[in-house]
Amino acid sequence: MMIQQEIVLIMRVLILLIIVQQVHLLPYKIHTIVQMVLLVIMIRLVAVIVVRRPIKLFNVIHSLYITILGNLHAKVHIKRIFVLTMGEQFILISA
Repeated sequence: MMIQQEIVLIMRVLILLIIVQQVHLLPYKIHTIVQMVLLVIMIRLVAVIVVRRPIKLFNVIHSLYITILGNLHAKVHIKRIFVLTMGEQFILISA
């Protein structure tokens, strides 16, 4: 993908993320999971553009985000979902 297309894609994901954060139509746990998935997608796209080494930067930011979410009630469920869906890239999260 060209950088312009990647930037357009990032902006679309960012707009989706803002809409999801402002409109609370979903139940709390599902709402939190949707926010995290959109944020993870955006972080990954940005990492591909900026660093060209997406996985290393993505792991660092993702583990920080999981740590920030430590006070949320749905923390354990979110961890399980990310470990299951993202696979071997996130071995550190389960530790």
